[in-house]
Amino acid sequence: KRWWIVADTSSGMVPVGWYANGQVVTDAGEVNYPGRTAAMRVGQTYTYALAFSVNNPPLLPKCDAASPALKVALLVDLSGSVDDELPLLKEAARGFLNTLAGPGSAHSLAMYTFAEYAPRNTGGSANMASTVVGAANSTGYNALNSRIGTWNTGGGTNWDQGLYQVAQVGGATKTFDLVIMITDGMPTFARTGGNGEDATVDMVTQAIFSANAIKAKGTRVIALGVGDGMSGSPANLRATSGPSGYTSGNALTADYFQASWETLAPVLRQLAAGATCQSQVEVTKTADPYGTPPPALAAGWVFGATAQGTSSGNTASVMAPVSATTNSSGIAAWTVKHTQTN
Repeated sequence: KRWWIVADTSSGMVPVGWYANGQVVTDAGEVNYPGRTAAMRVGQTYTYALAFSVNNPPLLPKCDAASPALKVALLVDLSGSVDDELPLLKEAARGFLNTLAGPGSAHSLAMYTFAEYAPRNTGGSANMASTVVGAANSTGYNALNSRIGTWNTGGGTNWDQGLYQVAQVGGATKTFDLVIMITDGMPTFARTGGNGEDATVDMVTQAIFSANAIKAKGTRVIALGVGDGMSGSPANLRATSGPSGYTSGNALTADYFQASWETLAPVLRQLAAGATCQSQVEVTKTADPYGTPPPALAAGWVFGATAQGTSSGNTASVMAPVSATTNSSGIAAWTVKHTQTN
């Protein structure tokens, strides 16, 4: 006989502070969770684990000097399937780093990697403990930037060990405000085993346990699925982070994101900017000289920017440099720092 295992998720049956997972994704597609048993034999004992997920803690943006600095960890999938997209992954990570950087920036960034095991430490792709970012070209910034350059890929995908290594940092003490897991594929390994090919219910269950250990310390977990392999059902991303997927305008409250490799960089910049109360202002210059062909985007034009006044208690300031020159696309851009989120 084979049996279906069904969790009662009706009102009052899910523990307070937790949420249920009705489905997960395996190599067979989206399946009911926890699913069907193996064939059962007389005299044998069978054990199945059902994981509820801990509610995702909120992230309080770090807006002004009175706010503690943001402590964030990037958890990066360096499995073999990432190989062709590794340049885009490095570009996106550096964009995230650049958004946190600035004169006097006390924000800290830690970097953790995983593939078949965690960390993936071949050829320099090891973990890097929390480092104060500082300004561009500061000691901390340069160390983080250099470590990104050493990343290399290979092996399967182990969400469980990747998340668990982050959960262990600091013991029971909260170490990070935010952990962002970037992955391009379903888990094919866990601490309980795996063959690198089959994504099973158990692989996802173990990852949920490890994500729960992070969230239980008050750290927000964002699961960011990138590429074609993560463009389908978000059930696994949801199970390890929270029930709310990204929609336009909810970046600070979304639990999981699904992005292409081409849009990974702007998604990460948006997350870093939102968490540190920054916004981007752009001017596009079009030149239309008298008597010439149609208008064209113009490089080399210099613009200045200033922030004036206070609105509803929010004071904005333009981060240096205030003078910006249009690039080859005719765009000059500034970063504006706010003292509150609205």
